[in-house]
Amino acid sequence: MLTLRRLPLAFLLALLLPCLSYAQNRRSTLTASQQHSLCIYPDGTLWAWGDNKYGQLGNGTRISATAPVQVGPGFTWSSVATGSNHTAAIRSDGTLWTWGSNENGQLGTGLISARAGSLGTSPMQVGTDADWASVAAGTNHTIAIRADGTLWAWGDNKYGQLGNGTNNTYYSPVQIGTGTNWVKAAAGTGHTLAIRQDGTLWTWGNNDSGQLGNNTMNNYNSPVQVDKGTGWTDVVTGLDHTMALKADGSLWGWGDNRNGQVSNALNANSNVPVRLASTITFSRMATGQGNSVAVATDGTLWAWGDNKFGQLLNNNTADNFTPTQIDKGSWTNIAVGASHVLAQRGDGTLVGWGDNRNGQVGSADLITVSAAAPRAVGTGTSWVRVAGGGSHTLAVRQDGTLWAWGNNEFGQLGDGTTLPNATPVQIDTTTTWALVAAGSNHTLAIKRDGTLWAWGDNGSGQLGLGTTTKNPVPTQVGTSSLWRSVAAGAGHSLALRADGTLWGWGSNEYGQIGNGSVTSYSSPIQIDTMKTWAGIAAGADHSIAVRSNGSLWTWGNNESGQLGNNTKVNSTRPIRIGAGSAWTSVAAGSAHSVAVKRDGTLWAWGNNENGQLGIGTTANVPVPVQIGTGSSWAAVAAGSAHSAALRTDGTLWAWGEGKAGQLGSPLGTAIAASTIPLQLSLGNKACATVSTGWTHTVAVRTDGSLWGWGDNEHGQVGAPFSSFAALPIKNTPVLAKGPAEPAPKAAGATKAPAVTAAKPKPGAKPPLKLKGKPKGKASASGW
Repeated sequence: MLTLRRLPLAFLLALLLPCLSYAQNRRSTLTASQQHSLCIYPDGTLWAWGDNKYGQLGNGTRISATAPVQVGPGFTWSSVATGSNHTAAIRSDGTLWTWGSNENGQLGTGLISARAGSLGTSPMQVGTDADWASVAAGTNHTIAIRADGTLWAWGDNKYGQLGNGTNNTYYSPVQIGTGTNWVKAAAGTGHTLAIRQDGTLWTWGNNDSGQLGNNTMNNYNSPVQVDKGTGWTDVVTGLDHTMALKADGSLWGWGDNRNGQVSNALNANSNVPVRLASTITFSRMATGQGNSVAVATDGTLWAWGDNKFGQLLNNNTADNFTPTQIDKGSWTNIAVGASHVLAQRGDGTLVGWGDNRNGQVGSADLITVSAAAPRAVGTGTSWVRVAGGGSHTLAVRQDGTLWAWGNNEFGQLGDGTTLPNATPVQIDTTTTWALVAAGSNHTLAIKRDGTLWAWGDNGSGQLGLGTTTKNPVPTQVGTSSLWRSVAAGAGHSLALRADGTLWGWGSNEYGQIGNGSVTSYSSPIQIDTMKTWAGIAAGADHSIAVRSNGSLWTWGNNESGQLGNNTKVNSTRPIRIGAGSAWTSVAAGSAHSVAVKRDGTLWAWGNNENGQLGIGTTANVPVPVQIGTGSSWAAVAAGSAHSAALRTDGTLWAWGEGKAGQLGSPLGTAIAASTIPLQLSLGNKACATVSTGWTHTVAVRTDGSLWGWGDNEHGQVGAPFSSFAALPIKNTPVLAKGPAEPAPKAAGATKAPAVTAAKPKPGAKPPLKLKGKPKGKASASGW
């Protein structure tokens, strides 16, 4: 969706130097889109990494890549452009190729019923012509210029973004007008811009944010001029905003400005070009979904706009509404995706930063949105307990300190903020924490003195503080110091006192508190008068408990049979499951239950659509059924739709849904699901305790090290997926430092501007190749 300027290569310099020096001094061509990145290396080879669910990497698969993989081995490429989920590129022979999503015909391969909505995972040629000069890709449309200066477009046209006077979708290239003087084009979500040889700038398509820059908010399905000026040399588009350069180095922006990406005011859109950083002259620019980056003529790097993932490289996540210098080094090339940035330093190194949830940064120092293989959280070996919540995690160290990481939207980390953390942060300075439980968006913990504390989301009163106001710091629940155990569900909480009494509070829509009503409570209330409760677990909307005599009791939501009483009827009071008295530990998932008996056998019941019961089927079961025949199970945990358990020999097993990697595949790729327990390894060491979050899993080994895997969208696995620092991109060549490329020159009436003149002509000899290409190719659970 984001089209970035293809920067020219130093051909003139190459003619004056030996062949090897020529190849090394060529600047790599970088481009980045929604969640994937591409780069043409100095030897003309094309490499891609990041999200690949639509085949947009072009390597013949739909498997995402966290490091560059080669596209079309054996060919050399001259330019490349990325759309939201498709890619277009021109080979050195002038032929045009596309791949990825084609739901709107954006690949330009023709209206073929079998292909119109299909995916192309490898490059497919657009027609047979070999005279293509440049290409740009929008969200679902593509624009290209031929060597004769004609402009062509295809794909989605609901806003008139193809510019041919219609709003019809086209599955193959259609010419825009009859002009033969187009030299540069850029494509956004639903709008397009292009520069003519005379330096005039033209625009068309969607204009709801003023992104056309023609002083209106009207859509246009044919080109209209942006002001009456000339001297425009380059243009790029973001989601719904535009930036452009003039020959004098002045930088201009217009359109959507909700994150300050066009920097004209706090967050006001502009439907006319507004100059940015009027005292600075720039040589190149790139813009993403809500942020912008530019290189000044002195080689310094500047950034502004959205900063949620650290894409402004200023070590924080606050948006910036004015261009601010972020590095004093010498930069030569930049590209911006939805929320990540790629750049080439003056010394030739390629680096990236920002969001890496799909591997689009390409750094070995970051993981993706999911970690399929268990990985150590830091290097510490003093962890004793861990709890996984909906999308956050907490753990206690031997010294009694409490640490938290992951999602923090409701203050569930307890650090006094609502900012997420991908690595553990200490919660206050207390050294007396003993137990912790994590719910969907709230946290409960007990100190060594028996006091109970709560923080995070409190919309249903689940913190037990007598209010429904969220709280970002640990706050004591009542004054009692007799609390012994605690469990956190989606919106309700359970706790045991030292006298064996059971208490509950929070959401009670399904009777999950267990006091005979469906009224929610914001303070702890006692459940019956029994003083023999020994163990508890809280699921999304149901509860499980074991009494000191080994009897099993359940209550709350029962729509999937998770109460285990062979019905689907909810219960507002604890009901006994069977007559057995041998149950020792229990765990509650979103809508399933798992438990261990005194003889070491493992049992499960309830929802089973993802195989989370571990019995070899996906049929729901409303009564406890044994998992396998083993009798050495020691502890169990239940996630939203997956389960994990420990055996007495310290081996760790998991089953159920695994799409986010929560089953811990040793191959590094997620297992979609398993209906039977699968053994996983924590570095060939025994596991001491395990806990499951909604779609992630965490564990402590017997050596005290902490491990996490599965969904990491909020950093809950304990490893960063975004970076506030520039990190080397895996397996990319380090280019010898070459002379800085001059800023684009003014376009003349008869000559194309420098940005086009520097482009290899169709049919020209491919760049000389460099030798040696990269190889590239038993813990409480909550919700």
